[in-house]
Formats: sequence, structure tokens, C-alpha cells
Amino acid sequence: MQPTEPAAIGRGRIATVYSWGRGLAGKVFHADPDDPGVLREAMHTRLAHQCGLPVPAIRDVTVWEGKPVIVMDRIEGGTLTSFLMRESVSASEEGARIAELHHKIHACRAPSGFPDMNDWIEWRIRRASGLDGDEKERLLALLASQEPGNRICHNDFHPDNILRCEGKDYVIDWCDATCGNPWADVARTVLVFESRSLPPDMPQEAGQAVNAVRDAIGAAYVRRYQELAGVEDLPIRDWRVLIAASRLWLALEGEDEYNRKMVRGFLEDRSA
Repeated sequence: MQPTEPAAIGRGRIATVYSWGRGLAGKVFHADPDDPGVLREAMHTRLAHQCGLPVPAIRDVTVWEGKPVIVMDRIEGGTLTSFLMRESVSASEEGARIAELHHKIHACRAPSGFPDMNDWIEWRIRRASGLDGDEKERLLALLASQEPGNRICHNDFHPDNILRCEGKDYVIDWCDATCGNPWADVARTVLVFESRSLPPDMPQEAGQAVNAVRDAIGAAYVRRYQELAGVEDLPIRDWRVLIAASRLWLALEGEDEYNRKMVRGFLEDRSA
């Protein structure tokens, strides 16, 4: 399946999304055609779709101009992040809505085809930059002590990976989805809302506005997820540290310092 007059409609760190003809979009990866992550994302998206979750239907996996492409139904509309920054919205309502969507994902028992979350986290902690061998072994012991799970976990669930079209939200970018404990997935989303990472060229005033929106929506997300799960506090203390440590393998500017400080502070407290 080849595009007809492709036009870029979105750009990200690992791929560019093009209009791929009538009703379709092509996610063109900045990778070699044999990159296993492409087939993994397509498979996970298909599995999520089969479970009845709101995701674009995959139509083809192909190669275009030497790059791998996932062709899917086009969701007309932008990311939830762009919507939140453009429209006048209620932070409490939007945060609650995000929590409800996340909880819906976690209500699904993961079918065969999703990798084990604990294996996924372990692989990343073993490759985390800036942690020594003893720190990694202590983190892996902490991981082994966590309750396993059997639910679909997206592992990168945040407003940039939610598309809104005609009032309905769709979840995209399923490459890192796993079968595991939903609290780990909640911890990842909480870390996103806590983040203060901003584009380097963003003006200070705009950055302050973005962080204020993050805080308000993140607080509403936590409140609503607590209600849905029937808990007074999110049981994610250990998972926050483990997810922060797993993110260090990516060596992302603007995120590493925060995550490493959290991990080291946690380990030092446990040693005291």
C-alpha cells in the first residue's frame, strides 16, 4: 500500500506521520525496515483494537522510500496536548477523563502477544546510564518484590499519545505496551505530569503555563483514578522509582537529572 500525494501531518522523535490517501495515515519511522520495534507497535496496536480499546485500526505494514511504515485509519484531529493548550478547558474534567480512559485500558486482561512488564523494566534498568552495579541490583531486587499483573499497560500514556476527534479520544503509540501491573503504568503517567521538561526554545512564560496545566490536570487524574480504583492513595511509591530508573537507559535531556535524583534519594533513604 503506497501513499497518494503524502503530506506530513505530524512529527515526532522516532517517526513522521503522513496523510496516506483517503481516510488513512502512514507512520513513517526514522529506522531501518527490519527494526523490530515497528512490527511490535503494529502487533500491540492490533491486539489493543481487538480488545475493544479506542485505537486506530492497522491496515498495513510496508516500506516506503527505504523506511518502515505502519498504515492505519486516520484520526482527524490533533493530540490532546495541542487541544488542551488551544482550548479553554476544565482541568478537573480533562484530568478525570484521562484517568477514566487509562482505567479502561487497565480493565483489559492482556492477551498473548504482549511482553511481560517486569522483564521489560529489568532490561531497561540493566542498561540505565549513570547507575552503578550495586544500585542496579538493589533496584532489580525491589522489582522482584512487586506484585505481578496480567493487564494491558501502555507504558507511555499521556496527552501527547491521545488523539481527540469529534469528542472521542484514541490512544496511539503502543510500541512499549506490556502485560503487567497497572500501578506501574499509572506511575509512568504520574511522572509525566510531574515532569518539568520543556522544549529548549519555549519562552519562559509559555513554559510556566504548560507546567501549570500539567499540575492541574495531573492532580485531577490522580483523584479520579483513586476513585475508580477504590483507594485513598495510589500505591505507586516503589513503581515510581523503578519506572524512573528504567527511563535512564534512554538518556533523555531534561528528564535524566530528575529521574536519577529520585532513584538515588530513594536508595539512600532505604540505606539509612
